[in-house]
Amino acid sequence: MAIYNPDAPRRLPLSRREKFLRAVGAIVLLGTTAWLLANWGSLPVRLPSHYGFSGEIDGWSGRGSLGLLLGIGWGVWLLLAVTRYFPRGWSFSGLPVTDRTRPMLYCLMGEMLTVLQLVIALIFAFLSVWPLTFRPLPGWWWPVFLGSLFGSQGWYLWRAVRLGRTPPRE
Repeated sequence: MAIYNPDAPRRLPLSRREKFLRAVGAIVLLGTTAWLLANWGSLPVRLPSHYGFSGEIDGWSGRGSLGLLLGIGWGVWLLLAVTRYFPRGWSFSGLPVTDRTRPMLYCLMGEMLTVLQLVIALIFAFLSVWPLTFRPLPGWWWPVFLGSLFGSQGWYLWRAVRLGRTPPRE
């Protein structure tokens, strides 16, 4: 059963900040793609392709794995962009949605999707280039990865919940 919310705005315009964040994410992915394509012939044939939780290399594959990672990054980035353009399909289950909070919730969730796009772009760009160093993942990788991915979503969820608990201004 499809979710459809007739009270949602048909389209949600991007704020200036969202346009900037989206542009940065696109530039990161485009730059990484261009660099890999320009240097494809000189890339090593065998590269690290998997890292254990400790960051140590525990799997190897061909350089095509870099293209696959970048392709997945582009796919997720584009999926988030498309999702951002269809707010009528979003669901706010568990959040108090009133006429007062509805526009603010849609703006918050739209911004969250845009921030998530940037985080995804940075993560996949890093993972597409780091194997070329032939070094284990740095110690800061897991805290930064998990913190940026889940921390950004937690921040927006906290703001949405807080918004529903804030009494209306008179």
